[in-house]
Parts: sequence; C-alpha cells; structure tokens
Amino acid sequence: MKKKLIIRAGDYKRRIKKAQEFNETGEDQNKIFYISIYEVGRAYGGPEEGGWWYDTYEYVETVGRANGREQARQIRNNVEEKLKGKNVETGPLWSAKGFENLPEGTEDSQIPRGFSGEASELQAVIEERPGEKETQERPHYQ
Repeated sequence: MKKKLIIRAGDYKRRIKKAQEFNETGEDQNKIFYISIYEVGRAYGGPEEGGWWYDTYEYVETVGRANGREQARQIRNNVEEKLKGKNVETGPLWSAKGFENLPEGTEDSQIPRGFSGEASELQAVIEERPGEKETQERPHYQ
C-alpha cells in the first residue's frame, strides 16, 4: 500500500512564503546581519616554515544592521569608503612600522610569539553577532 503525501494548506503557504524570502543566490533576505568595525593588526605566529604571521581583529564598534546579506554588503561598502582616509595614519599591515623596537639583526626565531608592529587598519566586517570576529587566541601553526 502506497502512502500519500499530505501537505496541509498552512504548511504549503509557509513553504511558499519561505521560498519567496530567498533571493537568486539562495540567501535569506530576512536574516539580520551586523556591520562592525575592527582594528586589524598583524602578529607574529612563530618561526615554523621560516616564520609566519596572522591577522588580529580587535572589535571597535557595530555601525549598522541589515536585513539580508545584499543590504549588509551595501552598508559595508559605504562604511569602507568612509574608512579609507582613516587607514593612512598607521601604514599598511605589511609595513615595518613598530618593528624598529626589536634589536637590530633579530632573527625570526627570536621574535616573541604574538609580537605585533604598530601598523593596523580599520575594516568593516559583516557578521551575524556583533564582535564575533574578535581574535580570542593565537592560532596554531598547522
């Protein structure tokens, strides 16, 4: 005996509504996203493989809230445009600013793990919870 699939009218309407809430890329347009500003720096991870560095994210503030990823992208792009002039002060992340404090001739293996220069930049980030991208611990080399 075959079973019949029965969809109640209420379920059908909910499914149709849910399908309409998705845009062409399959992203939920009603999902809430936050646009936060982070100060991004570069820190020394360790001497493995000739020395490696990682980006650190320090939460500054949340500056926007969006319904859907597309709206979040638009807000983030506007915020990043405004941040461009503010990133000139400290220099690019790859600059040597702040590393003059290390003794001359310091080898990579002598740099303390987690050491970071003074170079940093402000970045706007889309996230589901404000402050979720903040660096909590140094990553491990793999």
